[in-house]
Amino acid sequence: MHNLGDLYEQGHGVARDHTKAREWFGKATHAGYIPPR
Repeated sequence: MHNLGDLYEQGHGVARDHTKAREWFGKATHAGYIPPR
């Protein structure tokens, strides 16, 4: 889920869409993902 957020944020293979990126980052966080520091 976090990787999908990265793809949307950067526009790799998909149209750049910061709204969708935020949605995927939120889903990843809700599922318990903690980004590396």
